[in-house]
Amino acid sequence: MQRVANRLKGCGETNYPIRPRPVRRFHSRAALWLVPILAGGCGFLEDLPPQPPIDSLRPETYLSVLSQAVIYARVDSTVCEDSSATAECDTVWSYYFEADSSRPDEGLDTLGNALQTVLASQQTLHWWGEDPDGEVIGYYYRWNTDPDWTYTTEESREFVVPIRRPFDLFTFAVKAVDQDSLEDLTPATITLPVHNATPEIAFRFKSNPIVPDPSAVYRTFPTRTFAWDITDADGLETVDSVYYALDGTSAASWQALDAAIQSTVTLTDLEPGTHTFYLKARDVAGAESPVIQFPDSTDENAPNTWEVLPVVGEVVIVDDYHQDTGNGALRWYESIFDTIPGVGAGNYSVWEIGPELPFSETDVSATLGYFRHVFWFSGYTGTVTYEGASNAIHRFALNGGNVMINVREILDTSFVWFPLSSTAAINPTGRLGPGKLLISQITPDLDLVSSTLLPVRIRSFEILDDGLFNPEDGPDYQDLYRLQAPQAGDSWTGEPPVAGEYDHRSPLTPGAGKVVFFSFPMHNGRIPLLDDNGSAGKFISWVFQERFLP
Repeated sequence: MQRVANRLKGCGETNYPIRPRPVRRFHSRAALWLVPILAGGCGFLEDLPPQPPIDSLRPETYLSVLSQAVIYARVDSTVCEDSSATAECDTVWSYYFEADSSRPDEGLDTLGNALQTVLASQQTLHWWGEDPDGEVIGYYYRWNTDPDWTYTTEESREFVVPIRRPFDLFTFAVKAVDQDSLEDLTPATITLPVHNATPEIAFRFKSNPIVPDPSAVYRTFPTRTFAWDITDADGLETVDSVYYALDGTSAASWQALDAAIQSTVTLTDLEPGTHTFYLKARDVAGAESPVIQFPDSTDENAPNTWEVLPVVGEVVIVDDYHQDTGNGALRWYESIFDTIPGVGAGNYSVWEIGPELPFSETDVSATLGYFRHVFWFSGYTGTVTYEGASNAIHRFALNGGNVMINVREILDTSFVWFPLSSTAAINPTGRLGPGKLLISQITPDLDLVSSTLLPVRIRSFEILDDGLFNPEDGPDYQDLYRLQAPQAGDSWTGEPPVAGEYDHRSPLTPGAGKVVFFSFPMHNGRIPLLDDNGSAGKFISWVFQERFLP
């Protein structure tokens, strides 16, 4: 056949377009009438009447899932916003499958090419096209909810249909287009019955405390932030609301939030006592997730009790020594504050942090913000959390709060609330004998002496260039303690600083507070460590009386 076309091409311009066609069968009988045509040359064409051009054929489109079944639809009612003539109305339909014996005999619309199995809203569809005289170069597809066709060169795609009811029907159509821009005039279609998936909601990982003993009581001050994550097989865009409630789940208890905007909520001004927080999600079709709660007695990894503590006084002791399960260090510090004039027993609060800071920095800042003065002691062993609270401590100081922090070992120099430039190990071996003198830079009456062997690594520090501090009107830095000059066997040089005070007040922050940083441990959970020249409590008392409380 191709030779025939080539032979005819030699006949010059004609009105007979030649378009080679795929030939599936070619019989020898057909060859007999070709012989005189080829032998006679081109003259026979001159005797034939002019012929119109041969039109290009359109492509055809196919879906990998086909159905000849139908679904029947019937209008149940029409619901309008109001009775005005311009009110928007929504038609409520009932749907029946072919095998449904309960469908009525009249008033039914028929939807063809419909599956008889109810599907989830997330579906992957496959299609392809064929063109008998050309090439398929792409496709246009559209759901019945789409205003326009969408072009693609792909032959499959995952879709999430925008379901807005517990059950609905969606029709998908796709049509091929060829290199001549000809489209299939009979798109392949399929109707999918889709059910709405129920959303799921869960507290964000580690946003609630994880404890080995669920009988433990989780204590906070009157601010608490909850965070969550939502999943929905129909797509997160179908979840429009989150509801929370405190201490009850009656209809009037729930407070609504926009799910697209908020994934956390901060409760403030909580009343002292035990509380329970409830949470659920709702999608646009009205389906609600199961209600989750904190605390949850069925969760073996979470505390069963959440207690809100009252704010007592202007001073808070922050216990950052989680491994001190007997609270020996805390009791010792409390005994000091019980005797400080202007504080006294029953006039301060205690915040036991536990193994980790609250999940939200908002809660850390809010807790510190309930007070004017903070005493923070870190653990003699185990993990510490003061580094993670760096931003909250800095914000607290700039807002006028005063902080004294006692640490076992300086782990970092990047926090902004104290001007450290570098640190150096006083005892690289991790052992420091008793009798080491800490020389007060204020008065000899405040000198301190180590009273026992310290089997932990301790670090001194250097501050940033003095030129950055002590300008007129501040901010201001002052050494408070330096370690004695080294003796035989000691590893340090000179008299390195181990305590200092940084006054954050400046022309830009005239109302800022002070930070006292003490890098030598005072208590190990069993006994005080600086008691050979009077208790270290005299220094704590001096700081609060002379630096903070006035």
